Amino acid sequence: MGIIFGTVSAYNVVNPVTRAHFGGSLAPIPGTDFSVYIAVSAFALNLVVAAVLTVVLRALKVRTGEDLTRPTDYAADETDPKVVQIEKTQHYTQPGGPSPVA
Repeated sequence: MGIIFGTVSAYNVVNPVTRAHFGGSLAPIPGTDFSVYIAVSAFALNLVVAAVLTVVLRALKVRTGEDLTRPTDYAADETDPKVVQIEKTQHYTQPGGPSPVA
């Protein structure tokens, strides 16, 4: 929701010199004359949507699901056997090298 709001808000900012859209990064908060960085408004909207949906879905008793994250998912060293296996099979290139996709 926030990305749509942010994109539309940015599009509606018109450069006063060139009359081109996407002319700035500040826009008024809807319903006010107070201008803020558009990403802040979009983030705030995302927080509101997440809070409202959390309350609604909990009221409807929707299952939360199971977190399948393991402690080992949070860290990987270059010597980790899983990382070594991925590097052997994925054929990554060095920065600036040829594209791995032909």
